[in-house]
Amino acid sequence: MPNCGKVNYKLNYKPGIVLCPRTKKMVWWEDVKEQIKMFESLPMEVKREQPYLQLSNDSEQPLPSEMIVGLIAPQVPEIPFLYEDKKWLKI
Repeated sequence: MPNCGKVNYKLNYKPGIVLCPRTKKMVWWEDVKEQIKMFESLPMEVKREQPYLQLSNDSEQPLPSEMIVGLIAPQVPEIPFLYEDKKWLKI
């Protein structure tokens, strides 16, 4: 994100605020800048292994939306589908 010109331009206006992608809470850019830069520098394989990126300092407790997925996921059958005429993916 800091490498994106449009975002970087907007964050130069003080105070900069960004939205935590997990908790949907507003956080100060100065408080999370190093965390975002560190995450941005990770290899893609490592990023994919991360369950989420959380910027706010809220507890690590599961969010309601995460808990409901855990409850219904076992009940959803694995349905294959064709994606861009190339791959079979499972839901």
